[in-house]
Amino acid sequence: MGDSTNIWMETKRLLVVFPYQNEEHFRQYRLALDTILNDSNVVSVNIIVTLPKEIKKENLQQHKLIHYVSPKDFSLFKKIKDELLLTAMVQPYDILIWLESNDKKIAKLFSKLHVKRKIGVNTVLDIFSIRVVCQSENPSEILNFAKNALEKISG
Repeated sequence: MGDSTNIWMETKRLLVVFPYQNEEHFRQYRLALDTILNDSNVVSVNIIVTLPKEIKKENLQQHKLIHYVSPKDFSLFKKIKDELLLTAMVQPYDILIWLESNDKKIAKLFSKLHVKRKIGVNTVLDIFSIRVVCQSENPSEILNFAKNALEKISG
């Protein structure tokens, strides 16, 4: 058992953030997450989906592990109004995987999370300890790219 483990295999608590583009894109991310989580040591996961303001979260599929955040969720003083989302955000996480989003307002909110490591994939934001670029726009390939990057880093 002298082998060193990698960051991905050490991850028990995971937070994933990705933008909602359309129903198909959302579905592809959920399927890809199911696939990578089935072969992991993750025991707790929360998913935060960032929404454009024209999308109503009430019309989207609800799930206890999925939290939606849109510009409408912020008060005048830039505080989140959604209590369930706030509960998810105060939890400690081993890894934050931030995918394809360049929303500075929401990123600022996530910069204060209790997370050991933050990985940004296909984003220009600079709040991440690891930032990588995947050439694909396919959600499955993007998520696998992030997982593969984390597998290459020793814990």
